[in-house]
Amino acid sequence: MTLDATGERFMPGMRGETALEHMHRYLFAREIISEGSAVLDVASGEGYGSALLGAKAGTVVGVDVSCDAAEHAQRKYGNERVKFLTGDVCALPLPSASIDFIVSFETIEHIADHEKMLEEFVRVLKPSGVVIISSPDKYRYSMLTGYSNEFHVKELFSHEFQQLMRKYFTNVVFGGQRNMFGTVIDFPDAVSRDISFSLAEGDIARFEDVPEPMYLIAIASRADLPMAVRGVCINHVTESDAFQDMSNKKYSSVRLETELDREKVKVIDLARRLFEEREKNAVLTTDLATQCYNANLLAARCNERDQTIALLSEEKLDLTEKLVGTEHRYKAVENSTAWRMTKPARYLMGKMPLVRAAVRRVRHRASTSQPVVAQGRDDSTGETDGSNHRTEYALNETERMIAADIAPVFDISYYSEQSGIPLESLDNITAAAHYLTAGYEAGLNPSENFNTNYYRSRYPDVIQAGMNPLWHWVLHGRHEGRPALPYEQRLKSIVYRPMISAIIPNYNHAGFLQKRFESIINQTYENIEIIFLDDHSQDESLAIAEKFKEQYPEKIKIFSNETNSGNVFRQWRKGVDAAQGEIIWICESDDFADENFVEKLVGYFVDPSVQIAFGRIQYCDRHGNFQDGLDGYRERAQPGIWNATLVKPAGWWFTNAFAVSNVIANVGGCLIRRHDVRLEVWEKAQQFHVLGDWYLYAEWAAGGQIVYSPDAIAHFRQHEKNTSVNSFKTERFYREHQELIEYLRRKWGVDDEHVARFADALKSTFTFVGAEQLLGPFESVFSLEQVLACQHEDQHIIFAVLGFKLGGGEILPIQLANALVKQGIMVSFLVYEHTGEDPQIQALLDRSIPVYSADAARGVGVWRYVLDLRADLIHSHFCFCELLFFPDDSSLPVLPYLVTLHGSYECVSFSRNIIRRLEKAVTLWIYLTEKNLLHLRDQKGKLPVGDISFIGNGMALDNRPFPMTRAQLGLTEGDFVLAVASRCIPEKGWKQACEAVRQLNQAEDGQRVHLLLCGTGDALEDLEAQYGDVPEIQFLGYQDCINGLYRLADCMLLPTRFPGESFPLTLIQALQVGTPAIATDVGFVRSMMTDDDNNRAGLLLSLETDDEVFQASIVKSVRKMMNSGVRAAFSEAALRCGARYGIEKVAEAYINTYRRFRNEAIAHTN
Repeated sequence: MTLDATGERFMPGMRGETALEHMHRYLFAREIISEGSAVLDVASGEGYGSALLGAKAGTVVGVDVSCDAAEHAQRKYGNERVKFLTGDVCALPLPSASIDFIVSFETIEHIADHEKMLEEFVRVLKPSGVVIISSPDKYRYSMLTGYSNEFHVKELFSHEFQQLMRKYFTNVVFGGQRNMFGTVIDFPDAVSRDISFSLAEGDIARFEDVPEPMYLIAIASRADLPMAVRGVCINHVTESDAFQDMSNKKYSSVRLETELDREKVKVIDLARRLFEEREKNAVLTTDLATQCYNANLLAARCNERDQTIALLSEEKLDLTEKLVGTEHRYKAVENSTAWRMTKPARYLMGKMPLVRAAVRRVRHRASTSQPVVAQGRDDSTGETDGSNHRTEYALNETERMIAADIAPVFDISYYSEQSGIPLESLDNITAAAHYLTAGYEAGLNPSENFNTNYYRSRYPDVIQAGMNPLWHWVLHGRHEGRPALPYEQRLKSIVYRPMISAIIPNYNHAGFLQKRFESIINQTYENIEIIFLDDHSQDESLAIAEKFKEQYPEKIKIFSNETNSGNVFRQWRKGVDAAQGEIIWICESDDFADENFVEKLVGYFVDPSVQIAFGRIQYCDRHGNFQDGLDGYRERAQPGIWNATLVKPAGWWFTNAFAVSNVIANVGGCLIRRHDVRLEVWEKAQQFHVLGDWYLYAEWAAGGQIVYSPDAIAHFRQHEKNTSVNSFKTERFYREHQELIEYLRRKWGVDDEHVARFADALKSTFTFVGAEQLLGPFESVFSLEQVLACQHEDQHIIFAVLGFKLGGGEILPIQLANALVKQGIMVSFLVYEHTGEDPQIQALLDRSIPVYSADAARGVGVWRYVLDLRADLIHSHFCFCELLFFPDDSSLPVLPYLVTLHGSYECVSFSRNIIRRLEKAVTLWIYLTEKNLLHLRDQKGKLPVGDISFIGNGMALDNRPFPMTRAQLGLTEGDFVLAVASRCIPEKGWKQACEAVRQLNQAEDGQRVHLLLCGTGDALEDLEAQYGDVPEIQFLGYQDCINGLYRLADCMLLPTRFPGESFPLTLIQALQVGTPAIATDVGFVRSMMTDDDNNRAGLLLSLETDDEVFQASIVKSVRKMMNSGVRAAFSEAALRCGARYGIEKVAEAYINTYRRFRNEAIAHTN
């Protein structure tokens, strides 16, 4: 039987201050009782206290009014020295004068008759017996706290307790007990006095005993008293009530947060379903409108036909009447004398055809009496006058000015084809006039370099301003860098000729190598390197490769293994690691491709979202002759798509065609964007015997796009040494297929229908090769039930970003995405704006991360676009992305939508209505510093509950040295070097830094101060013109090795007054390498520069608006920092601070946050 907790009874296992109080009292009593004495524990409860006393006493009797408690204690603690009885404290079941010590803790307040209780104590005590008793102080326990304990019958004030004890005992000493947070000072080897202090009320209070005890304790006897004991009972602060309460609240908070997250996901799931239903309804509405239009058109045509029939009927009636009249006249003529007399003449004319022709000519000339005049011809002479008759358009003065401005951008031939106006009737001015009066409204384009409909839909501010879109682009847009063409058209205009790395893994295929090499060397696309990997072949393979290398020494590299690797994917990895090209082409040594294969596919990779492009792969025999089979194989995987180019996200491919069959049946039939592949991916691929390529395609593609082109032909040779076709009768073959489809189901959520099709196709192979005879039933080697039990687990995260530009809000997403990819998270970029992109910044992004354009998303609807990407969560890093996803109050989040606040909201002014809309739509706001949340606070300054979270910034530590040494920069070891790395805009303080350095160097005998400025921006050109000739100031432009820069420098300078400054990444990079900083005290900077022991990693600048005052504070701080001793202390603190900001920690925090909103129930629509 388990003893119930009553709420008042103390139970072992309880935690907190009550537990500490109870334990301390019994330990205190055990110190006082004598060895071998007889002890009575009154109100022994659960029995743990009696057991403690039993370790020193001769006998211990525990008495409790509860029969259940006494029985429980006897079973748990009873032995020959300790026993438990049921009894009343006012009628103890013990003989008189039988006890040496009575212990009674927190009992007296439960008894109404205190006198009777103490009389009973005196009865059972021996003459020299001692009572150790405690009671809560009514004043402090109840009155000050306002607490009422329902179990307490009669509490005592301190003076009442003392009077009661002195009434029954001659000798009494009183003490107190209080649970507290504090420290102890003791002098165990010296005589000392007790002094206590309390800081609890905000002031200092001094006591010469226990300060304000909550519990009263007395040691009483009618004989001499034993020595009292005082001391402390210590436990971890984590066991305190305050900490436990905080932990419980935290647990409750986490639980509530989890519940809130779950409800958010449910709401988002409903919103997604509503979105999809709206899309279906829109399609149905469009179809209905089309049907109605067609029906109305048909009705109109029927009506026209009826009218035509009526008109024809009237004409028929009229002609009938005329015919009757004619017949009457004809009969009258035939009966006339004249007709009979002319009969011989009519006979002669019928015999004269030439006469008949002459008569017809005369009649024809008589009927065409109007003259025909050719355009541009002088009617009097019949000669052309050379003039072009152009249409004149009525333009007002403003329109004529606009036409003059836009005329130079017109391509006349192009515009003629669009408008249908003859080329000879157009010049630039005429074309511009036509565009202004008609072409613009018709959506015509002046040339291939400007798309009217795109520009006016992309930039509604232009239309709102009342400007013609072409005129705006000519005057402003092109100078502002506004694109004039859709993203896809801009990509097509890029000349893209990357190096292709053709990797030939070979083992004993000498007979096929000639054809393999020639099919690569003879490609119409020439920028190809060849990497030949021989896996310790025993034939003439190496000799053949060497022969080709002699002919093409600059093109071919040969790597030969001294022992066989044992796995083709080890060779693939070796080749990929050796490749220099942007694109890899793994060319199996026994296969070949058509000479234009690469040319047909390479252009697709200009789109940074494309990760794989593959062509039409066809079987051939060992002699290279075509064999049928793969067209049907592809058609069975996905019917009706293989005769045209297809560009689709990997999520579509791997939940459709690739979910049924490996439609890249041979790796030589595809090109792949080269990027670093995680070690665990290669190791996993090497565990496969035949399906490693299928698995690698899914990993290589990740969240990017896969292109299929039927025009690119590759040939898959079938012969007796082919490794893939010899395994169909092995159990491993089918086990691998189960493992592969389970992986795809976890990664992309392949639906049940495609899983069943996958299993059916596999079973067909099983049956065709007669594997049942060797392996038994198909179900013994493939468990469909087990596959269906797998659930979609992986998340595809879309980072919505401004673009590839220099700034913390742009660099952090790149760093974070790279770190996430290293941990196996699928990440894709959705770029809001491509204007002014820096290729060097884009190069920082891992090439495995596909880049999509918001331009393309706008074309189909941004939510439909990300759903087609099979996205699971949107993570925004730029405020205007929210307006892209939530353009109006009816917009709902179709997927979880997280926002990291880098400071962009502080730099824009959204209306309160927009902010309210975003508060409802955004699933979670993640902030870097408190000021990021200003836009979310209501009028009372309160924040939305459950919708915000803090995750700091971090950076990957770059161990590369700076590309230039101090000597190469003209710096001596005695020079003091300041380094600035940021955007060059006025708010970042470059000008003030330059002025400060110029002032610091005015002292002729002082240490020279040099300033290294790294970065680009709008203010750079003016600053270079103003300070470029100052020898101590160097503008180094964009640099990607900022850790190296700060290692080279003596001090990092961050003189920022940028409104959005929050958690500067450049400061992290300085701290990581132990370089002290001088930085403006904004955002999270102070905390970033303060270690756990409150030591500072540099000096803080006050945020001054006055330039001269701000500049003076920089000068003062630099002079202080030039002291080497001061700098050394700052440097040590900087290293400690920098260790907190590794990007791996940030990535882990974000992964945990993403998982909060994972909904395995969300099924993506195909």
